[in-house]
Amino acid sequence: MRNKGQELKNKKFPVSAIIAICVAVGAFGLDILTKYIVEANLAVGQSASFIPGFIGFLFDYNDGAGFSILSGKRALLIIFSIVILVVIITFFVLKLVKSPIKVSKTLGWAIGLIGGGCLGNLYDRIVIGQVRDFINLEFMRFPIFNLADTALTIGMIVLFVYLIFIYPKEEKKAKEIKENKEDK
Repeated sequence: MRNKGQELKNKKFPVSAIIAICVAVGAFGLDILTKYIVEANLAVGQSASFIPGFIGFLFDYNDGAGFSILSGKRALLIIFSIVILVVIITFFVLKLVKSPIKVSKTLGWAIGLIGGGCLGNLYDRIVIGQVRDFINLEFMRFPIFNLADTALTIGMIVLFVYLIFIYPKEEKKAKEIKENKEDK
């Protein structure tokens, strides 16, 4: 009988973990790159149309969260971001370590998008003191945002889909495997 340490040593690095890491690094990098490009080319309050009447760029700083809520609460937003990162990473790692089945790639995408988006805005809050926003939906009245916000939003939607539709199936399958092992 092998011990747990040996089992972990022989386990391949999960595809969902590779996806999460790559997506997080990509989302973070793309967010920081686009913010740098916009900041280098537009003054605060200056706009540029990308697809006229649909989407454009309007550069501004936001010292709050989405829709400027918690404006001026930088320390609270930094702490909240760190807590969110710790919670999602802990959930993901525990899922990877404890699950007897492969963890869904969908969860990897969700964790990567949320992590990368959270890191992008966290970087701005720590280094710059506020978040750089620039994406302007010209066809509707909506607050400007950035790629980190987009990654966070899409990541939360994907996580919701995972938790509602995939997680229960994974847990049922994992429970069946554990029960079968106990019966033997």
